[in-house]
Amino acid sequence: MGAALLLVLGLTPGLTMEPLAQWAGRFLRADPGHSVHYFAWVNLKGACISLAIGAAVYLLVVRGLLMRREADGMVYLDRWPARLDLENLVYRPLLSALTFVGALCARVAASVGDWLVLLGERILFTKAPGIFVPKRAENFGTYGRKPLRFLTEETFSFDLMLAGGGLIFLLLYMLL
Repeated sequence: MGAALLLVLGLTPGLTMEPLAQWAGRFLRADPGHSVHYFAWVNLKGACISLAIGAAVYLLVVRGLLMRREADGMVYLDRWPARLDLENLVYRPLLSALTFVGALCARVAASVGDWLVLLGERILFTKAPGIFVPKRAENFGTYGRKPLRFLTEETFSFDLMLAGGGLIFLLLYMLL
């Protein structure tokens, strides 16, 4: 469909391209300019030169140097040295480093709440001289010794599960 549209636009430039150019010119506040002679020899010569260069590169370089005839047809050759392979030299190590940095940032972000809670406990529940601090016992509610557990890690996974469920619900609502 797109190729057919390009063919129609290219074969009928006076009927199709000129109105599009005038509309775009008004929209872009361009100078009206001059009319283009699409099928003039100068324009066609430039297109023929470009096509000839492309055909020469394909026939001489691609077909001549980068392909080999085998029993089941033409096969592309990999002439690039393995030691200069960008995937193994750059992309895979970069992807590994990015995943490590992303996991590190996620762990730090998930631990910030725990650090704030622990810092608040250290600041608020310090023993100052002259202040009565009751003996720590499990049955004393305010100052009872809590087991060390990370509150935000327990709720962070639950929050992620709820967010994922909400996204799934939203997508189903939009699709249906």
